[in-house]
Amino acid sequence: MLEKRALREVEVLSRLAGHPFCCQLYDCFYSKCGAHIYMVLEKAEMDLNDMLSRMLNGHLAEDAVRFYAAELLLAIEHLHNNGFVWRDVKLENVLLRADGHLMIADFDLATPDPDLIIEEEEEEGKRGEDKVVHMTGTMDYLSPEVIQGGKHRTVSDYWAYGVLMYEIMFGQRPFAGWSQDRTLYNITNKTLEFPRWAEVSKDATNFVNELLRRAGYPRVDPMRRLG
Repeated sequence: MLEKRALREVEVLSRLAGHPFCCQLYDCFYSKCGAHIYMVLEKAEMDLNDMLSRMLNGHLAEDAVRFYAAELLLAIEHLHNNGFVWRDVKLENVLLRADGHLMIADFDLATPDPDLIIEEEEEEGKRGEDKVVHMTGTMDYLSPEVIQGGKHRTVSDYWAYGVLMYEIMFGQRPFAGWSQDRTLYNITNKTLEFPRWAEVSKDATNFVNELLRRAGYPRVDPMRRLG
C-alpha cells in the first residue's frame, strides 16, 4: 500500500510539472534493495502552518489571505484539470518558497477515479483502520458528504479549501470539537460562525460562506467567485 501511494504521488507530481504553484519533482529512484522509493523535490522554507505559528495573533491579514487564496486556488484547479482529486487539502501541505509564493505538495491520497476510494476503504477496513480518517488524512477538513458516506470529489476539495481559508483568516478551524465525534457532528450540523473580533470584509466572509455551505450542491466555483 505504501509503495502504491508513493508511485501515485510520483504520477501526480509528474502531471503537475511546470506549474508555478505546484511542488516540482526533480528525480525519483528506488533504493538498491528495491524496498524504498526516494523523491528529489523542490525546496520549501516552511508551510502555512509554520507561518501561522509565527504570527503574534495566529492569523493573516486579509490582503495576505487574498494573495494565498488566489495562488492556492490556481494550484487546486490545475490538479483538478489534470484529472485528480487531492483529498488532503490542509495547512501542512501548502508549502512556501523563499520568495513567499506557495506550492502544493503531498499527493499520496490523490486519486484520478472516485470509485478507487471505495476500494481502498474496504481494503483498509479489513485491517481495522478508521475508514473516515484514512480517506482524507485530516478530519477537520472532511466535507459533510464524505462523512455521510459519499465519494470524495472536486467539490469536497473546495470544502477543505474553505476550511483552510477560514483557518488562515481567523487562526482557528471552523468546526473543531472537543472530540473526534463532536468534530464530525459539527461539520455536518453546526451553523458556520465568524469570530466577533474579526475585522474582515463582507466579501471575505461571503466567500468562505459559499465554500462551506452544505446545501445548494454543487458548491460555488471558487475561481468565478474570487474572480
